Amino acid sequence: MFSRQLVMRALAIATLFLLLPEWSAAASKRVALPRRYNFEIDPKTPLAELLPTPPNIAHALQLTDKLDQLPELRVAEFGLGEDKNSEKAMAHVIAKINHLNKDNPDGFMAALLKSRADLRGLPFRMGKECRTDESRALLLSEMVRSIHSVAERTNLEMFEFQANKKKEPDQTQFAKTFFKRLEVILKESKRTADTPVYKASEAAVNRALIAAFAQMLIPGDLVLDESPKLVLRGEPRRLEMVALYAKMKEADASRALAQLAIFAPEDAVRTASIDSLKNRPANEYTATLLQGFRYPLPIVAQRASEAVAKLGMKAVIPDLIQMLDQPDPRTPAKQMIDGKEVLAMREVVRVNHHRNCILCHSPANVRGVPAGLVTAPVTLPDRPPQSLGGYGFGSSPDIFVRTDTNYLRQDFSLLMKVDNAKPWPEMQRFDFLVRTRVLTTEEAAKVTAMLGKTPPQHAAAHETLRALMGQQPEAATAAAWRKLLEMP
Repeated sequence: MFSRQLVMRALAIATLFLLLPEWSAAASKRVALPRRYNFEIDPKTPLAELLPTPPNIAHALQLTDKLDQLPELRVAEFGLGEDKNSEKAMAHVIAKINHLNKDNPDGFMAALLKSRADLRGLPFRMGKECRTDESRALLLSEMVRSIHSVAERTNLEMFEFQANKKKEPDQTQFAKTFFKRLEVILKESKRTADTPVYKASEAAVNRALIAAFAQMLIPGDLVLDESPKLVLRGEPRRLEMVALYAKMKEADASRALAQLAIFAPEDAVRTASIDSLKNRPANEYTATLLQGFRYPLPIVAQRASEAVAKLGMKAVIPDLIQMLDQPDPRTPAKQMIDGKEVLAMREVVRVNHHRNCILCHSPANVRGVPAGLVTAPVTLPDRPPQSLGGYGFGSSPDIFVRTDTNYLRQDFSLLMKVDNAKPWPEMQRFDFLVRTRVLTTEEAAKVTAMLGKTPPQHAAAHETLRALMGQQPEAATAAAWRKLLEMP
């Protein structure tokens, strides 16, 4: 009896080993394991071979308010090159970045900026300034995942609504539903122990939400489907966001409202933001609005003027008069850069958010990445972005970047049409920042000639003063205003 049981067990084990390859093959078909790429990089490799190939783009000097005509900066040429395996090629780029970051976590960025004059003038943050501490990063990651979850469900309902009703969905209602669902998810997280939300204060959660919204919900309309075309409108979403900010007590919410007041493309959103600021401490948003008067885009100065006038901010009158003594913010001026005196100007530039992941974030396939941190796949030229609304999920871990390192923070973002976009969507996100551009003597003279006698920012400050005081001097100058108001 004993020997028979032993034989039966042996037969069962043998059968198991015979079936294992088939089961394993079937399982591999069901679940594809993530691809990994290993590259041996010679320490003697010249620096030029470790850095991305710079794009061959020359940006003409121009002064314009047209956002689609602003210089577009790129970290590298965005193409397949000789290697047709785009994922492997990107993994090789990431491996080179990690090689340069071996002894200095910002080694790649430092080397890149030293070799690239077109990027050097951007407002990069380095060291501790570009890194978010772990607790805040994990809290932000939870906000991102919550927003993604709500967005996916809301988008699905919009598809179903259009399929059944054969008409445009009620965007306002969907926007309200979106924020109500997000509120429910956050309340559930607050009751669940060991979650970042449970451990955080209300103020910390609000700050994380504001940061997540800036990256995921601020940009314009999102095209969810090309045929039939379904669009998730940005204006209703941003109006609901303004209403949420108005309920928050934190100074971050005041600054976010002020930014919307000068950067939001829709009149309704800017008006709602200004109205929400009326009941908040002026010291929390004054600096943001005043910076709008010195922004290189004249339209931003006009919006700042409108906001300050509607808010009746008479306390900033001395600041506005002082601005009339200052030159156009785009005027070339002498500056010390890298120990040298040069002529430089401030200009607004744009960066395609989806094509320049490695310009803002460091690789995520390294040790020390906190468990639970949201990471994002670097987009590839022959595949559409995983998620145009925020952070998505990809395949190989060797092409991911981490979201707790941010070298650049945009002033504002918009979705803009891109020609010959396929396989990517026609509407893509662009981030806008101010760059300091070094000029030759001839270029500086050309820019100075293009500037008018009366800077648009001066006109905006003058109109604001007139609206605040209900009177105006004989001339739109700082001296005339001081004389009228009997100021020293």
